[in-house]
Amino acid sequence: DSSLSAILAETTVQATVPAVQLPTTATAAAAAGTTVTGGLLAPAAAQSTQQAAFEGAPSNAVSSLHATSSSDDSSSTADATAAAATISNAAMFGSSAAAPASSIAVDNAPLLPRNRLLLATHSRLLWYFPDTDQHIVLHEGEGVHYGMFPGAGEPVRTVWTVIRPHNWRPTTNKEYLVELDMVTGSEVQRVAIPSRFTHDVVRHDDSVFVCDTGNGRILQLSFPGMIPVRSLEVFTLADHPNTLAPLADDNFLVVLHNLGQSDVVRVNISAAHVIQNPTSWLASQTANLDNIDSQSSDSQTAHKQQANLDAVIMGRVQRVGEKAHGLVPWQGAYIMLDSDNGALIAMDLISAPSGQGFNIVRLWKAPEEGVFLKGLAIVDDVAYFGISPWAPRSARNDPQSNNELAAFDLVAGELLWRRQVPTAGLLNIIGAPHLSVASTYLPSYTGKAETDVVQQHHNSPEVAVAMQSLTKLGYPPKVGGYWSSGLPYLEMNLKSSKTPWDAGLQLPLLLLNVSQLQADVLALPPEAWNYQYQAKYSAVMAGREGNQAAFKPGVEGIVLLFSDNDGSGPVYKFPAYDYFAPALEPLLEAILGKHDLQHIIRLQLALMRPGMSDIKIHVDSGGYAVRGHRIHIPVFTHPNVAFDVCPHRYVPDPAHSPGEGEPQRILDIQECFKIPAVEGFAFELNNRAAHRVANLSPIDRVHVVIDLCQGPHPRISVPPGTVCDYDMKKGLLCKYSDNQQQQQQQEGSALVQQQHYSATAAKWLE
Repeated sequence: DSSLSAILAETTVQATVPAVQLPTTATAAAAAGTTVTGGLLAPAAAQSTQQAAFEGAPSNAVSSLHATSSSDDSSSTADATAAAATISNAAMFGSSAAAPASSIAVDNAPLLPRNRLLLATHSRLLWYFPDTDQHIVLHEGEGVHYGMFPGAGEPVRTVWTVIRPHNWRPTTNKEYLVELDMVTGSEVQRVAIPSRFTHDVVRHDDSVFVCDTGNGRILQLSFPGMIPVRSLEVFTLADHPNTLAPLADDNFLVVLHNLGQSDVVRVNISAAHVIQNPTSWLASQTANLDNIDSQSSDSQTAHKQQANLDAVIMGRVQRVGEKAHGLVPWQGAYIMLDSDNGALIAMDLISAPSGQGFNIVRLWKAPEEGVFLKGLAIVDDVAYFGISPWAPRSARNDPQSNNELAAFDLVAGELLWRRQVPTAGLLNIIGAPHLSVASTYLPSYTGKAETDVVQQHHNSPEVAVAMQSLTKLGYPPKVGGYWSSGLPYLEMNLKSSKTPWDAGLQLPLLLLNVSQLQADVLALPPEAWNYQYQAKYSAVMAGREGNQAAFKPGVEGIVLLFSDNDGSGPVYKFPAYDYFAPALEPLLEAILGKHDLQHIIRLQLALMRPGMSDIKIHVDSGGYAVRGHRIHIPVFTHPNVAFDVCPHRYVPDPAHSPGEGEPQRILDIQECFKIPAVEGFAFELNNRAAHRVANLSPIDRVHVVIDLCQGPHPRISVPPGTVCDYDMKKGLLCKYSDNQQQQQQQEGSALVQQQHYSATAAKWLE
């Protein structure tokens, strides 16, 4: 139920946090005295199981939160330039006046670049286009803007934001949730909210959460009706809650600014009572607001309501920065802003398990003093954040005060640029609501629409722990792009290089429910795994016996889809596919998306019986590996199955002192690391790095093995009894008898063929 591992106990613990040092541009922030209190992420019972399952082999490698390859960005400069013609009257950076948003037709909304950011400031709401350094003011002239999320419907055409008075000597206490057209900025509707000095508003599923900073509470509203559901009143104005990051329907993380040393707490909003009469509750809250002297918000302290704090606050991390803002999970850590220290940081909880502390990793710090960071979003693995010069509260809505926007590549670990943007006041929130409902608290991507599996990927404790384990080994995965599901794949250029392990050893994807597939495997008769059975009821491969005996002795398999060695020809579909399809296809679609199912060129089930089979160390070398991706879904496995990936390290020989003109002798050291592979845990394996498997457990180990290329391939269905000859040079030739060919021709339609193969597949259960 969170984006990180279950690593903290439910009971209170305190620990000193060691500093972490990162290479090159990222340096460690000293975090001595930082404490962790309570179960911020999940119960201790879950922690021990997950930690044992996902920890990799020990390594002395320094923990790194950045990698070396570029991130995927499908929004091209050409597309942005074409869209710029539509917004040619938008003000460029430095111009004195922004173009009126109403000059852009609603029908042109699809032409706006997907790579755009929505900035909420103390004076306006504006679109900013990083590729062209242009902007469009969407709304201004009413006050301070905070928070954002998309409206209902597909495609998304509207955005919600909070408009409220400036909290320096305000002349009104009225605050509103306002829905605006994403392109024209025209108002669709507004809803009054009983909040004071709102600092964030987010949407999760059918709920909207308002960070009511002035009253020290979190309001839950229904969406899209905006009817009050709950009011969680556990903070004070001095706590200064400012950032909300939902984890599930009933609980989320909250950043407490604290006007100094900041905390992150996990709260359970379901502990608050449901509001029984929303109408009367709203009336009473409005009356309460009218009775508050709001002339100086800094002198006010909201009344903390009595509540069962043990039930509400489920965990706390203390001293995460000075006047911190922002909280977005990425690659097993939380990216945040240490605002008062002018630093972009990562809160790394996983590297210090079981409440032993955590690491604050400083990714970047402004070289000058006196700047403040606020507003954070991650798009295409780039962290965007605002940089403002120090200014008194009274000047934060100064229309002549423009802040900077910065872009930091989290993969490469480097600052891309800093640009002044016409914010006309303090920059508060950054998001991309056209890309994601959760763009202010989860990463979003321009190359795809947000899907449930993307949120599961980012919120999965299993994925987070595996990511951190791989990073600690020194081999964090490098993302090269994304399937249509939105899940990533490894960087192909690195994977096909002379040092393929630079792409990472493994890319964790998703924890899947494989119970139906397990039932289907268990229902097979024992002989279903042998050649004779498959030759009768499905199809078989000939010509691979030597390879199997040399590298995979005793390993049995069931082929469902197969192609030639270089992965360029057609894909043959074996009849056994239809038996597994009802359980397997939903899993494949979750990983790849429906559109990319045709990218599968090989699909097999591999069985390793205990004490009878072995996969020796080897490197996959065919075109299917050099130009493709290998995904595993463990169906049955055990902690005593060793799945190792074995990269090389090239280091100077310490025993060799080269003479003048003599090259330094280099040692080639190969190390093997056990990678996470629990049941249902889908991952991409870097099969261009040497790997091996040993089943030292008492059970049968079964994996689904999927090979994919980055382009679609046609499929040819073959009838039962087909023998496919596999030749490394000539390719794959599937032969069947004249009677089989004639039967196919008589059956004609694909529908009839499908029914025939399905009926044949039923033989597997006889």
